Amino acid sequence: MMDDPLLSGGPLPGLRKAWDIIGLSAMTLTAAAVALVTFALDLSPAWGLLAFLPAPLLFRHSRLASAHHRWQRHPGRGVVVTRGAWWRREVWVPITRLQHLDVERGPIDRQLDLAKLLLHTAGSHEFRISIKGLSPETAVALRDSLLEEVLAQAGNRTPQG
Repeated sequence: MMDDPLLSGGPLPGLRKAWDIIGLSAMTLTAAAVALVTFALDLSPAWGLLAFLPAPLLFRHSRLASAHHRWQRHPGRGVVVTRGAWWRREVWVPITRLQHLDVERGPIDRQLDLAKLLLHTAGSHEFRISIKGLSPETAVALRDSLLEEVLAQAGNRTPQG
């Protein structure tokens, strides 16, 4: 039963790759902006090198964050999502609180063949939880599996009154 890919996941290597690309893009844009300012203000080129100082921190953060982004499904009970590089958070989403489920794929996700599963819950605090870095197939299968559990729970409820 533990070999079931719909029971847990993480660390997610696709998520690390996506965050590395975003970090590299941010560093490149920052370096370009610093180079323009250095040129416009006629400063020493050594100032342009300052733009590259945060690069190791960006890559270290993406490694830490992706290593601690995990999820675990408890059939019939709910899903636990754990995330955070420095401050770790664990969010428990009971099946009875799930309202609807979405699979989302942005342009970077599509390029890297990744997907995000959004769990929308009843309530105002933490009403939308995301599981990032899934393969599209796993995201759809997990959504369908959770949807079956939500419908089964709804069928077992009796009106109170």
